[in-house]
Amino acid sequence: MRSFSFLRASLLLVVAMLAGPIAGAQTFSNNTTCFISSGPPTGAPGCYSSNITVSGVPTIYNISVTLNGCDHTYAADLDILLVGPDGQTVMLMSDCGGPGDLVNTTLTFRDSGPLMPQNANIPSGAYRPTNYDLNDVLQPPAPPAPHGTQLDTWVGASADGTWRLWVYDDADADGGDINGWSISFNTALPSTPIRTGFTYQGLLRDASGTPLNSTVDMRFSLWSHPSTPIEANRIGSVLQVSALPVVNGDVQVSLDFGTNIYSGAAKWLQVEVADAGSGNFDVLSPRQPITISPAAGTAFRLVDPVFPDEPGVFSTGLGFVSIGDYVQPSSNIKLVVGGNAGKPGGGSWAVLSDRRLKHDIAPLSSSLDRLLQLRGVSFLYTPDVASRERPGRRVGFVAQEVEPIFPDWVDTGPDGIKTVTFRGFEAITVEALRDLRAESDAAVNAAHAEIEALRQQVAARDERLQALERRLAELEARLKPQTGAEQP
Repeated sequence: MRSFSFLRASLLLVVAMLAGPIAGAQTFSNNTTCFISSGPPTGAPGCYSSNITVSGVPTIYNISVTLNGCDHTYAADLDILLVGPDGQTVMLMSDCGGPGDLVNTTLTFRDSGPLMPQNANIPSGAYRPTNYDLNDVLQPPAPPAPHGTQLDTWVGASADGTWRLWVYDDADADGGDINGWSISFNTALPSTPIRTGFTYQGLLRDASGTPLNSTVDMRFSLWSHPSTPIEANRIGSVLQVSALPVVNGDVQVSLDFGTNIYSGAAKWLQVEVADAGSGNFDVLSPRQPITISPAAGTAFRLVDPVFPDEPGVFSTGLGFVSIGDYVQPSSNIKLVVGGNAGKPGGGSWAVLSDRRLKHDIAPLSSSLDRLLQLRGVSFLYTPDVASRERPGRRVGFVAQEVEPIFPDWVDTGPDGIKTVTFRGFEAITVEALRDLRAESDAAVNAAHAEIEALRQQVAARDERLQALERRLAELEARLKPQTGAEQP
């Protein structure tokens, strides 16, 4: 039996991780046509309110609502409110579409996509909940305002219970109907098959150290320990590759242990080699540690539909990732951390800064003046936001006040919500300190000049005073003999 050794070995992990379906996706429907009367609600069948009872959905990861075949002769008259089993409310649409008609229009509401148009016809499609009149009041027994406009209000809660749809026409002369509606929870995310395979490469030598030119059989196994032979530490099955040609010692083979490799715990790969068909395997030592790309590993865990290892980390399928509390303050936010975040060992948030990658470099001006135009405020969030934010008063800025001064700091999402990011704040602060230093230096120099001028004035006065004292002394000397002479 020949013996073998690896001069080098490496693992090339080629991973493509995209979201898979969330387990337990369910849709509940009420197929009864509900009629929308003009003016105050009259109790016409179904629309005030139309109800759906949900059971068997212990946790909401995402939610959407679909209204089927809507007909109405003046869309902006409609106020459509969704009320959850817990009493929380979301205004799906209010004062949208102007005077346009809804004709067999199917509308889906979810926390992604565009806002509904305010003064144009509304085509069938998917929209974010849109409320153009926060002062609208629905007649009792509908719940009173204020109402939210984000369906993720319910994420993390149980869906079980009665969901109510209140459809109110706040004007006279028009009417319509909705041909049933449905509510969906934890629907499938955009997906492609998850690739869990990787490529193993190494240089195989025989006992004399000569690169091998032969055909071999190889066995690969995954272990949770770098050396123990105890079978309980082996993860999954053993993979065997037979009749593998080796030229100049080069070995390259594709392996796939499934999702076992991506749990995040340390793992080692054991490699065994035998002459093809001999069945006499040499165990190569040491086992090879497996290190995956942090980004690939994190991506895999984030899209895990049942989240067994990362209960506070999940992707919603709406284009953003939440860690901790599930909040998305605006649609242009792609990563939300509901709580404190840290960088173990220090680390950094890096941006490209190499001079060779920049052009049109220009100095900053008036940095201090611009910073001093900002107005710091304390505030409370409005009710539809406060439920997803930390409690209590906050200190910060108002985006609309910041935008004219530092327009690059303010982003406006498709929903019109503005956010503030302090881009280049360090550079602006450095230049503001430089401006402050220049002003301080100028003031100090002016003070020094003023002091020097005063010193010179004092010296001149001292010199005049000394001259006067000398004159006085001379006069006193002249007068003294005269006062001492005898009279005839």
